[in-house]
Amino acid sequence: MKDTKSEIIEISICEFSKKGYLGASLSSIANTVGIKKPSLYNHFISKEILFIKCIDIAFQRRLSYAEALNNSDHTQEDLKIFLKHILLDNIKYIKFNYQACFFPATEKIAEHVKLYFFQFEKIIDESFYKIFENEIPDCREEWDELFETIKLFICGWITKRCYIESLSFGEMDSSINKSVDKLCRRIFK
Repeated sequence: MKDTKSEIIEISICEFSKKGYLGASLSSIANTVGIKKPSLYNHFISKEILFIKCIDIAFQRRLSYAEALNNSDHTQEDLKIFLKHILLDNIKYIKFNYQACFFPATEKIAEHVKLYFFQFEKIIDESFYKIFENEIPDCREEWDELFETIKLFICGWITKRCYIESLSFGEMDSSINKSVDKLCRRIFK
């Protein structure tokens, strides 16, 4: 059984992912957890602090995928695994990350997101270039363009996951797998 603080965080991630920071209600979060709103403040002194804790949880997931790629053998198969983890993650985390990155409600939240974002970018920059070094060393002049292609691919699919809910997980999985394979064929031709 989860402790109350963990349950508050998980429910808050869902609430923030659906409604954003400004639309989410602490009363609704408390009701879903099964506590009174004042009890929420025993765990988090403000909505902003709760949101930042949710950022920590959600972005740590994303960082763990990047770190796994960085600790891999740096093959195109490792890139495929990374892309599938990022793109097929639980939708509540994808939507939460999207909300946090594109609609930060306060400067403190924006700064917190920026720290994770730059850390994530640094890890994937290093990893992608190691993969390129292993897989396509003779195409060095194309690496920057390929790197940007992968980043745009990720952004496009993240946006698609946030706004297209008519596909089942199986349909989304199949579509993402086909797209990842097609991307890798283009990159590693």
